[in-house]
Amino acid sequence: MSSKGTHAALKLRHMSSGKRTNLPVVVKSYTQTAKPSFNFTSVYGRPDPIVTYQNTKRTFQCTMHTCPFTEKNKIPTADLPNFVAAGGATEWNKSVAASLGAVYQMMYAQLEYNKEGGVPVYLIKGPPLLEITIAGILNPGAGQASIIFVPETFQVIKLADTNNLNIVMTGPEDLKFLVPADGYSFQLGGTILHQNVPPGFLEQDGAGIQFNDQTFPFGVAASFEG
Repeated sequence: MSSKGTHAALKLRHMSSGKRTNLPVVVKSYTQTAKPSFNFTSVYGRPDPIVTYQNTKRTFQCTMHTCPFTEKNKIPTADLPNFVAAGGATEWNKSVAASLGAVYQMMYAQLEYNKEGGVPVYLIKGPPLLEITIAGILNPGAGQASIIFVPETFQVIKLADTNNLNIVMTGPEDLKFLVPADGYSFQLGGTILHQNVPPGFLEQDGAGIQFNDQTFPFGVAASFEG
């Protein structure tokens, strides 16, 4: 049975380490939120508080399911990962689990082992900032192919269904691959960081007040009545 959703490739890069992964997915839902933040100061004798604008936080939340082996042909050929030719359904599921494991590891920082002072310690060398691309789903903006974000949500909803396994045991090492035949569902989301000029309205020579990226955030020019 075909999975309902949009078939795409989830591509991630761990900014600190440079590690990359490519996971074929079926996108079930995608939500993008822009939330302005204000500071409210109450003053005695004033009916309304004094409101001071702080910033606008832009976040996204994506619910996905790993692409089944039977539907791999629905992923654009240019986006298929290297493991597509590794074998049949069992090998495909193992590779999917390995790629999902890479996403899990990307939630952690890059560390540095330091032995100075005689006491070995692990120091944080770089935070787990991620670069993400989901072609046809996630809209970075004009002139951008990806989005850099602070990961705040990563939840694997289904790890394994012991009543519906797709696995061939060839040795003890295969015991670690409890891969469900119908795949994994997971959520990924966080706060988007703007790579170039921060979004906002700007006074422009000869053009009046304009938003500094006309096609933000959906790739088409916004339309105003005045």
